Amino acid sequence: MKIACYLSWQAIKNYSRSLGYVYTMVLTPLLLFFVYTGIFAGGERERVLQFLGPILVLMATMNGLYGIGGDLLMMRENGTLLPYRLTPISGAHIIASRLVIDVVLTVCVGALEVLLAMWLYGVPIRAQAYELLIISVLAALALGTTGALIIEVANNFQEASMLSQAIFLALLILSGLTVPLQSLPQFAQVVAHFLPTTMLVNAFTGVLTKGHRLAEHWREVAVLILFIASTGTGAILLFRWDREEKVRWRARSLAALSMTPLIVAGVWFNVR
Repeated sequence: MKIACYLSWQAIKNYSRSLGYVYTMVLTPLLLFFVYTGIFAGGERERVLQFLGPILVLMATMNGLYGIGGDLLMMRENGTLLPYRLTPISGAHIIASRLVIDVVLTVCVGALEVLLAMWLYGVPIRAQAYELLIISVLAALALGTTGALIIEVANNFQEASMLSQAIFLALLILSGLTVPLQSLPQFAQVVAHFLPTTMLVNAFTGVLTKGHRLAEHWREVAVLILFIASTGTGAILLFRWDREEKVRWRARSLAALSMTPLIVAGVWFNVR
């Protein structure tokens, strides 16, 4: 853990000097916040409150797929991972350090967005702060490990870009991030129950708009924890230092097994 924290601190110092990273991880989520609240919600207090959960999940999705995933991909493609191979640092340390950064950014920017919603639009926050914190951490870890796993099953930049775009579009359209889940066709609603972002939107919406306690969403929380454990383990086992190392189909089957918690949960949520 000490090594992961050290790597996180070094990465934060490097990222703070990169305008591109600051724009992607901080300014873009804030821009999307104002697009959702000002245009989609029309600045109306109750509608802003309904959009707040999807906004927070969308930020975590972008940070996970393009923040952690993009960072690990560039490090591998540029060869900057190779020097670490000769040190006591492992692939688990590298991935953990990026997850730490993702959690910090997601929590901090998410807290800023909640405060802006309260200050600019007078949104009443019915949730406990610690419950929002727990869901935010789960969102960052679930999407962060997903982004890391995608990079580890892709052999080159083109494959990684294709997989990330396809998964991002599926999560964006089918999870209630842009269109309410109830407005989707029946088959799309069935598919949506297999996605981690749908579980996060349901949890955020429940505690933010309906006054639920997080304990009422224990099913979503349990599935997300299992999903984080499985995808994180898969990303670590498939971690590669060099772009010349190619992942085989047998290894990709391990990544497919990481989706088991989502498959079981999707069946469970659809039949209950």
